[in-house]
Amino acid sequence: TLAALGRYQADKRDDFRDAEPGKLPHELRQDELTAQGVLPYAPYYGTHDAPSLYYLVLWHAWRWTGERRLLDAHLDTARRALRWCEELGDRDGDGLQEYATRSPQGYRNQGWKDAGDAVIHSDGRLAEPPLATIELQGYLFAARLAMAELLLEQDEPHEAKRLRAEAHYLRARVEEQFWMEDRGFYAFALDREKRRVEAIASNPSHLLWCGLPAPERAATVTKRCLEPDLFSGWGLRTLSSHNPAYNPLSYQRGSVWPHDTAIAAAGIWRYGLHEAACTLIRAIL
Repeated sequence: TLAALGRYQADKRDDFRDAEPGKLPHELRQDELTAQGVLPYAPYYGTHDAPSLYYLVLWHAWRWTGERRLLDAHLDTARRALRWCEELGDRDGDGLQEYATRSPQGYRNQGWKDAGDAVIHSDGRLAEPPLATIELQGYLFAARLAMAELLLEQDEPHEAKRLRAEAHYLRARVEEQFWMEDRGFYAFALDREKRRVEAIASNPSHLLWCGLPAPERAATVTKRCLEPDLFSGWGLRTLSSHNPAYNPLSYQRGSVWPHDTAIAAAGIWRYGLHEAACTLIRAIL
């Protein structure tokens, strides 16, 4: 997987395909319209989380195997992905990751919830991009800490120290800008005006997998995830059933995604909340 993605890492800007130097692909298609250049999927780069997730994959692979050859083969790809996150993934220089397509055929949403109608306010209105979804910040937080560990292995302590400092700065920004005290939960995203998108959705549970919240807030988020408007009995709903736009048959406005629930369960387990994590896993099984 690391090698396959690395082969497709973008080396130049191509707005039609939402490509930028260092970015990793969302998808590769080989249909006729793509081959003719009508559609941008050869490959298409409209995903904001792939660069952060790439070096998390590299870190996990290295920790599981201890294989230095993995680092030697793929660390340069990870470095370029990190540079993209810090220089181009932060579109307005505010320290957060924001996305917006430049392509006439591009995806409106470029997190894992990539449906055009997926990111909405608590009243059901579409949130306008550029959008900073909550999980993008968590992935980058975790990835910076992971990359710091890999760079220590490469005898680069100063860059490792910088990345740890940047990770802790990002954590503070997330807590300040996304936490909704009255709801005991994190906002879904920030919209183009930097207003909170306060819809209750499954995305904040990914922060627990990344280890970003303090234990007290992790416990509060876990409790909120298990309320019946989010926990259906067979997994986490992508959107609260209290939202006016909720639809259990929609792609990302209420349906249950096993990978989403699994990430939430892994994060909840990480904080020692084992019974709650098992509740989600049993539901999926």
